[in-house]
Amino acid sequence: MLGSLKIPGAGVKAAVFLAQVLVGTGVVPVLSPTRHAPTWIPVEVPHAAVVAVTCPSAGSCVAVGSYDEMGGHLHGLLATFSRGTWAAALAPLPPNASPQNPGDSYLSGVACRGTGFCVAVGWYTSVSGDPHGLLETLAGGKWTPLQAPLPANVTLGSAASLTAVACPSVRSCVAVGSYFDPRPAALGLIETFSGGHWTALQPRPPPNANSAPDVFLQTVTCPAVGACVTVGSYNDTGGNIPGLIETLAHGTWIPTEVARAAVFAVTCPSAGSCVAVGSVYGLRGQLHGLIETLSRGTWTGRQAPLPANAATNRSPVLDAVTCPAVGSCIAVGAYTNAKRDHDGLIDALSGSIWRPAKLTLPAGVDAHHDALTCVTAASCIAVGSYLDTSGTILHGLVETLSGGTWTTSRAPLPTNAEGANPVASFNDMTCPTPGTCVAVGWYRDTSGATQGLIETPSEKGYPR
Repeated sequence: MLGSLKIPGAGVKAAVFLAQVLVGTGVVPVLSPTRHAPTWIPVEVPHAAVVAVTCPSAGSCVAVGSYDEMGGHLHGLLATFSRGTWAAALAPLPPNASPQNPGDSYLSGVACRGTGFCVAVGWYTSVSGDPHGLLETLAGGKWTPLQAPLPANVTLGSAASLTAVACPSVRSCVAVGSYFDPRPAALGLIETFSGGHWTALQPRPPPNANSAPDVFLQTVTCPAVGACVTVGSYNDTGGNIPGLIETLAHGTWIPTEVARAAVFAVTCPSAGSCVAVGSVYGLRGQLHGLIETLSRGTWTGRQAPLPANAATNRSPVLDAVTCPAVGSCIAVGAYTNAKRDHDGLIDALSGSIWRPAKLTLPAGVDAHHDALTCVTAASCIAVGSYLDTSGTILHGLVETLSGGTWTTSRAPLPTNAEGANPVASFNDMTCPTPGTCVAVGWYRDTSGATQGLIETPSEKGYPR
């Protein structure tokens, strides 16, 4: 059952939604039946897009995204899981966002340290019409909004946006994004929480950066206080857009250029040991999957290995990576096989060797993995989407690693999902412990409208 509550002082459309578990009847079955595949329970978040999720413990989670007011405005969405129930609410905004007409806001990242301290980031539009970076902090059971500060000597009214956040402790967080001063050139933005206050920094780009560098920072990870890595892109003096890695060590952010590349994700199992992934163009213009490894203070790149059925023009890309331990990592994405289908790609690192995993996707489908998490090196779940053999219907994809084997399933959806072939996809997922995973994304209902989606697996059948 799904209900809604009215926010005092807000319109009927701008509501707080309580999302209770919707156990679908007649849901789509597992593609490859297996005793290891978990049974997923779908939850609808009406008129929303859910893009990121984190769970500091098995019974406590926070998901973020946006709520569409259906009047042309987006509102930041905060969905929390507690005592077995999901509850979604509009994100509060700073005082310079008018309560009568708050304009647009959006949350793109969230991090929690313990069950009582979380930070969500994104952007909002003030009454002046300028977009500002948005910091939402959960403490004492209450979310408090803050306009993200900007570096010193920034032009008044400069636009800004935050994309991701990491919190290695309740006293230390790092958020990343971009700001525009002067417009339209973008500059990197790093926000640091320490001593109870946020301070802003413009990180130094590589020496070959253009005078209008257009630095965009996409994600950040911090394995320890004072040890962080953020990745993104910038413009160089030759008009190219190389990948960018910024590494925090000994209080200083050090830029690294990744030539002819795009870097999408990074993880660090420990301070000084990290893996970043993306794609890179070879000297002849051919696209390769990219794996960058940080060891002893130096980043070293290599091409991602591919299955034997990869096409000559294989166009691989890696979108997400996780390392449950140093020397044990898994990266996911997609590549083109010899039949010109887009296959899901999972590369695993064991010791010092990366190898492609064998998957069980049906022949003729186009698949892509977008996110994953591993409780241990032997227990992982990857999520994404695939086009069926008709090439027109997008389905939610779940890959489960257990007993050394990856098995494929199609995500069940709420009962109001459209028709026999409902459209769905995932954006992010997390697993604080085995049996307590959460995946988030979207699906299309019977009216053709897009709804937010939260999936949790039941305890029965979850890989150990």
